[in-house]
Amino acid sequence: MIDAFCEAEYHRPDRGDTIASFLTRHAPNIPSWLKIVCTVRTQLLDCAKQLPYTRISLDKTTNDAISNSIAKDLSDYVGYRLAQSPSIQSNVTASVNGKAESSCSANQTRFSSHLLALARGSFLFAKLTLDLIESGHLVAKSASYKVCAIIIFISILTIIAIISSLFLS
Repeated sequence: MIDAFCEAEYHRPDRGDTIASFLTRHAPNIPSWLKIVCTVRTQLLDCAKQLPYTRISLDKTTNDAISNSIAKDLSDYVGYRLAQSPSIQSNVTASVNGKAESSCSANQTRFSSHLLALARGSFLFAKLTLDLIESGHLVAKSASYKVCAIIIFISILTIIAIISSLFLS
């Protein structure tokens, strides 16, 4: 794992290889079972263009057709999970002034929209969030569904899950 690969380019040695030139030069000799994961900021991708590895972008795609189908698929997934889990349904029912709001459907729609905005196309983020809500480890009852500390925790879980899935595959 090489985190902040682009930052290493700012600290180039006076002589010898940089990390990028080392990996490029030795890529044919690296065994296929050894997985190399490098993180690079989107705006600094030029420093990694010489690397002969597969690229995965976690940023939004510029292709609207792909972006729209990802958003629709994610929306369908969240809707399915909401419909199939009474525990998620009861958890996302907001209360106002101590009384449950009358429109359960409106609450679920508002929650779904909020989760989709937070997930930004990440199925793993949505799945982990819904799993935590379903298991009772995350309580989402709120008029606005804004819980910053939980979002940070879920982001960390998402990163760990992505990294571990890369190493296990």
